[in-house]
Amino acid sequence: MASQLLLPDPVGLPPTVMFHREHPSEPIVVLQVPVPGATDAETYMVRLDRAEHRTWLEGLKESRRLKDLLQMEQHILYEPGTGYSVGVPDLDRPGPFQESFNTARRQAARGVGVSRHFERRRQGQVPMSQFRMGMLGRRPQ
Repeated sequence: MASQLLLPDPVGLPPTVMFHREHPSEPIVVLQVPVPGATDAETYMVRLDRAEHRTWLEGLKESRRLKDLLQMEQHILYEPGTGYSVGVPDLDRPGPFQESFNTARRQAARGVGVSRHFERRRQGQVPMSQFRMGMLGRRPQ
C-alpha cells in the first residue's frame, strides 16, 4: 500500500518548481520538484481540501498570487526564493491551427464541404478556368 509523503520544506526547494492542476474545481494540485543532476522530478500531491496542505501552500512567498493563478492556469512555474509565479502554456494541447486542421479532416471524412464544392463544380455552378478544363480534357467554352 502506498504511503503519503510529507510535502517538502519550502526552504529546501530548488530555484524553480512546477504546479499542475487539471481543473479549478478539483482539490488536487500536483507539485513537481526537479531533482538536481537528473532529468526526472519528485512529484507531490497538494490537497487543497486538507488544512495542513493549505497551510503549507500559504507558507510560500506570494502565496495569494499563486492561489489566484491556480484558479486560472493549469500549469504554473513558481520560484520559491522570490515568489514569482507565471502561467505556462500546455505544449501537449493542440493550438488553433491544429484544431482547425482536425475539424477540416473530420468534415472531409464525413463528406461535408469539400465534396459539396466538387459536386457544384461538376454541375457547372462553380466556374472552371480554361487551363483546368484543358487539363481535364474538356473543350474550353
